[in-house]
Amino acid sequence: MRKIFYLLLVFVLILFACSAGCVASDYDNVATTSSAKPTAQPTVVKQVSFEEKFISEFENTREFAIADITKVTVKDRKLTVYIQYDIAWNKEQMRKYFAIATNDILTVAVNNYPDRFDYITVAGEATLQDTKGNQYRDVVYTAETTMDNAKSVNWQRMSNYKDPVEALNYNLKVRWHGSLRP
Repeated sequence: MRKIFYLLLVFVLILFACSAGCVASDYDNVATTSSAKPTAQPTVVKQVSFEEKFISEFENTREFAIADITKVTVKDRKLTVYIQYDIAWNKEQMRKYFAIATNDILTVAVNNYPDRFDYITVAGEATLQDTKGNQYRDVVYTAETTMDNAKSVNWQRMSNYKDPVEALNYNLKVRWHGSLRP
């Protein structure tokens, strides 16, 4: 009988010890949580467009913040990237910066999408002014190549070339607006 009394006493002490940390508010939370409906919202994953992905990769790859991509289009396995650059000391600097940005764009295209495109065009836009003082945006530079040709060039090393514009002329079909021709 004495053993049963001690076991009962130990049981009661353990029960009090376990419930000593609980307060009335904890009981309320337990009661409401068990009867409440779950409030978890489904996770929404934003679909990233190819344009956004390409721009992000370009920004992570480029060496300098020279030009910004304004538009990326893909049509019939042809990639067209529009870049803009407006602030330049002279036309030689603008040509050089368009060339460096083109190297970075082609680095992304060749390294990340070698089988997705057959033809690549980079179009450079700038603000021009006519003889009457009116300003307008226009394409002042285009560089075109096939993906096969682009794969044969080490674009990452082309930025080390002494004259990046000359390097582009050797590897791409380049056209300059009359106001920027060398």
